[in-house]
Amino acid sequence: MRRLPFTLFVIAIISGCMPLQAANVQSFTMDSSHFYSLYPEQQALSDQFSATVNSPPTPVDKPQRRPVQVTMLLFGRAQTLKNHSLVNAFQRRMSELKIDYRLETFYGQRNHYDAAEYAKLKRSRPDYLIITELDIVQSRYVEQVLREGHPKVMFYDMATPLSNWQNHPPFMYIGFDKVKIVNMLVSYLHRQLPPHARIAAFLADSTALGDQRCDAFLDAMAAINRPIQRIQTMENSVQRAKKAARRLLAANSVDFIFSCTQNISDGVASAIQAFPSAGVKTNSWGFSSNELSNLTSQRTLVSTLFRWDDLAIAVAEGIKGDLEGETVPKLYIAQASLISSDLDAESLKLLIRRAYRYSGAAL
Repeated sequence: MRRLPFTLFVIAIISGCMPLQAANVQSFTMDSSHFYSLYPEQQALSDQFSATVNSPPTPVDKPQRRPVQVTMLLFGRAQTLKNHSLVNAFQRRMSELKIDYRLETFYGQRNHYDAAEYAKLKRSRPDYLIITELDIVQSRYVEQVLREGHPKVMFYDMATPLSNWQNHPPFMYIGFDKVKIVNMLVSYLHRQLPPHARIAAFLADSTALGDQRCDAFLDAMAAINRPIQRIQTMENSVQRAKKAARRLLAANSVDFIFSCTQNISDGVASAIQAFPSAGVKTNSWGFSSNELSNLTSQRTLVSTLFRWDDLAIAVAEGIKGDLEGETVPKLYIAQASLISSDLDAESLKLLIRRAYRYSGAAL
């Protein structure tokens, strides 16, 4: 594995591309309902593909003339739950599918760019490029790749197709319906929290495509007339969230803190641990090594269990379908569910093992 020492130098490789502006990128995204209304045939393809992802693997039935070249552009640490699941579950499924392949992984930084390294990636010309983040920098590189038609691009953890790329779409969008998940969360909180509970919301100030979870939470709470007493936007960091939460806890001014990201959740849960008598809770997004402890100790009221392995399996099955000449859906949405703190530890562990049946990731 190689780590990309990204800089802000972008001109050399992206000249001639129409930039995707950071300020309006959110307006280009469409949800699954909009996408399926434009392409109704895709719904049946997606349903069929979902069944494949959740079925035992069937080895590829077409002979290969050479190994498939796969490149993954990852972000963050190698052992984050998202990266660990993608790499390990993907490798295991590919092995079970009997696909001869070569995998190269690059690690990048958000909103940074190194022209020389991207040029190397471009020259290596993989058959499939799996991208796990999309910001203003990556979008420019990807746009050029899509225009050229090679390699085939698969967006991992992105289930909101971009309308301005309809003429040169990626091979697949693979992710979760984040708005649906937030609506599930809000419905659960509405049932669990007293009518006059004092609610605060900690939002992240910078994310790849504008964090849908933050906006979706505010919209869903407004739709059910649930007031939020305090909304605070902050850096997406554990320490920043911990500091902000400690101020609210010390002032005894809150009953529940909505955490828009896992970093924020980790910081809030750490602050709650220092104020055990306050009875304040937060939510989680299933990325934390302290997840089980936070749930069983009631610091976290509810968490979202994303089936990350399903995304990695979908990547492998998408490649297999392409090798066999099958029609692969442009959009695959994996399952996610809520897990509440009233479950016992053994039940929580069982749910987690089922969700990470390939990667063996443990929260």
